Amino acid sequence: MLIVKEMGDSRVVTRGRIRPCIEDDLPGVVDLYLKVFPQGRQYSRNKLHARFNRVLLQNPWYDASIPSLVYEKDDKVIGFLGVVVRPMLLGAEVIRVAVCNHFMVDPGARWTKAGIELLHKHFSGPQDLSIAEAGDASRKLWEAVGGRTSLGYSLYWTRLLCPARYSLYQLEKKAMPRPLVWLIRPICSAVDALAVRIKQNPLYQIAQPPEEELSEGDLLACLARFPRLAAFRPHYDACSLNWLLTLLAEKQLLGTLRKVAVRGSQREIIGWYIYYLKAGGVSTVLQMSATRGHLDRVFQHLCYNAWRHGSIALTGRLEPRFTKDLCDNHCLLHWRSWMLVHSRDSKILEALDNKETFFSPLEGESWISVEGELPDNIPS
Repeated sequence: MLIVKEMGDSRVVTRGRIRPCIEDDLPGVVDLYLKVFPQGRQYSRNKLHARFNRVLLQNPWYDASIPSLVYEKDDKVIGFLGVVVRPMLLGAEVIRVAVCNHFMVDPGARWTKAGIELLHKHFSGPQDLSIAEAGDASRKLWEAVGGRTSLGYSLYWTRLLCPARYSLYQLEKKAMPRPLVWLIRPICSAVDALAVRIKQNPLYQIAQPPEEELSEGDLLACLARFPRLAAFRPHYDACSLNWLLTLLAEKQLLGTLRKVAVRGSQREIIGWYIYYLKAGGVSTVLQMSATRGHLDRVFQHLCYNAWRHGSIALTGRLEPRFTKDLCDNHCLLHWRSWMLVHSRDSKILEALDNKETFFSPLEGESWISVEGELPDNIPS
């Protein structure tokens, strides 16, 4: 691509290029990240460098034919598109899903159209499907080069467990005076304690069996058995699952990672859920599934145990197959970011829209960013 820059009366033409990201590019990628995302300054450059290397270049699914991309001009990285390749199953066929992330362009170089060129280059790759989670600006670029928005996967759900304390929690985030928070908190706690004991109240909590940790072996077996009828579903092995769960557990700012099995009357596993338990805050659900007809029981088990451990609400990205079940369980639906998709194969796009599709946040972009890990730097 040719880039034209005016200098006085002359016009200097320089050439920008797009190429696969290698480890030597990571210092430049870190510099760009800190310029585009100032909140990243709570992490040291060494931590960010190690994170990009580990997630983008050393992950167990790394595929050199579908690389992360840098846009380089004058030996400087001014644009970047991260890619993590995830294997999925479409029927019995293994397909490659490119999860795009950290899509960024230097604010001083956006006139170069580096963002559009990066997406064009990526969309011409051999992946079967590309996905990303993004805001309005990236959505416009994505759709401009042939992608589309999946409205069903662009919604999130929230289930209030302690509505009075949740309201106070939201007010605290808006800088409500701390003395006033201290004054109101006992009242909110009393209101919530009463609400969960009224049987006619939708927030009423039915006692559930204690949490039973789901082993990685059982999770692999469940992932292979439960969604076997789904047209589109994840594909894991022991190595990749262990790597991913280890990475997830490091996001301690989001809470404590819990993997829970739910058993039926014959002690068989009828469902499971994986979430970050955040006592005193909002717990984030990463994956949930159940055998046919048992989702309500699994969800009630999740709500009860999150509430019992002090969580004031649960939230997660919506899987369209659960829309009715979550609404029936008094969840609120709302928007947080767009789910963007691109594929040259219409069958894959149709499968993604299928109501039986198994596609949870674990297979998306949400876990890739460093955000959620403990900071190791003090912002200036």
